[in-house]
Amino acid sequence: MANNISDDSEYFRGLLGAAPVQGADLFQAVCCISKAMDSLSPVLANHHLRVCYIAARIALELDLPQLEQEDIALAALLHDVGGLTRQSRIETLEFDAPGNGHHEYGYKLLSMWDDLGRAAELVRHHHVPYARRPGQPMGCHILHLADRADVLLDRKIYALAQAGAVHDAILRESGAMFHPEAVKAFQALSRQESFWLDIGSPDLLSILRMVCAQDTLRCRQGSEMDRLLDFSKLVTHIIDFRSRFTATHSSGVAATAMKLAQLAGFSASDAQLMQVAGYLHDLGKIAVPVELLEVPRPLTTEEMDRVRFHPYMTYRILQTVPQLERVSGWAAFHHERPNGKGYPFHMAGQALSDGAKVMAVADVFTAITEDRPYRAGMQPEKAEAVMKSMADSGQLDGGHVELLLGSYDQVNQARYAEQISALNAYNDFYTL
Repeated sequence: MANNISDDSEYFRGLLGAAPVQGADLFQAVCCISKAMDSLSPVLANHHLRVCYIAARIALELDLPQLEQEDIALAALLHDVGGLTRQSRIETLEFDAPGNGHHEYGYKLLSMWDDLGRAAELVRHHHVPYARRPGQPMGCHILHLADRADVLLDRKIYALAQAGAVHDAILRESGAMFHPEAVKAFQALSRQESFWLDIGSPDLLSILRMVCAQDTLRCRQGSEMDRLLDFSKLVTHIIDFRSRFTATHSSGVAATAMKLAQLAGFSASDAQLMQVAGYLHDLGKIAVPVELLEVPRPLTTEEMDRVRFHPYMTYRILQTVPQLERVSGWAAFHHERPNGKGYPFHMAGQALSDGAKVMAVADVFTAITEDRPYRAGMQPEKAEAVMKSMADSGQLDGGHVELLLGSYDQVNQARYAEQISALNAYNDFYTL
């Protein structure tokens, strides 16, 4: 399980590929985020994947241009990304539910990455009825219909058994809630038993890979590393912007981890990948209700177990993206400890890579030095004492703690600058 650091440029090229986070890889990465978001509650299970399948099949039935099909698939996979709390997500599961603002937040989040710009526009309008804005892009109408069709399906009942009722409910709203041409395409699909069997299939992700051809969902501009960093920053905003308590945390960890990696002699490429891992280290918190992140008291045992779930989820999400396999270990093991008393895998000693040890140090350092809404960050003398104590007790790697403390001002300035930038982005995000 250990991930060894190397200066292997061939590996770096292999990690990024001819065009990293593109094609099936971008699709896989976005699917992982979707599945994590839908882990907030059993009633949300596979909602994004199911909406993507329905929308992609309608787009194919209408024979839309490939680029439009790509944007519709991406928008479907992320259409509720602006639902920042579990309650706001569940509220949208009523058939005639209003947008409750999540569509606008989703638009703003996805607009932060150029490759999702067109998808962001579809997300922004995916709750607008056809009769109100008949002239908006067909992708908006398809996404709206696919989203509402899925919320009509009861997860406790076989999907095929509900086909007639869902078909009739959609047909009744043709020309009012839904675009007539999209409804016609949906009607044609509804006659196929396989359509409903696919929606309810436990292997829906594999089915989606076949529906969304591998030459789709391409990144269209920028260098390989720039695209990877931009994508990981987007994920950071999705994770951290849900709460003022976490608004800048991952950005601080990313800056600290990259600076520590440089001090430790990592290659330039590996240091940048450490920055990516820092942005992604709390990815699993997407599956943790934001309400738990803001509880103004000590957590109960049950609540703590839910929070402790997040590094496990980070690992399992990133593990499914081959291009991020090594990054997954660096990112996800940030709560493991050299003395074996961390969580959730209780790894120890040599089982932890240098990257994982750096990430643990970066996470603790950022957590104790950053300002939080309920307390100020520790001053240098206090922070140094805490770090030394944790190193002495085997909770952190002593060598990397020593490196950090030997360049304290340099590391701390990098952390602070990155978090100020993230704070400005957070404030801009909530200025609607």
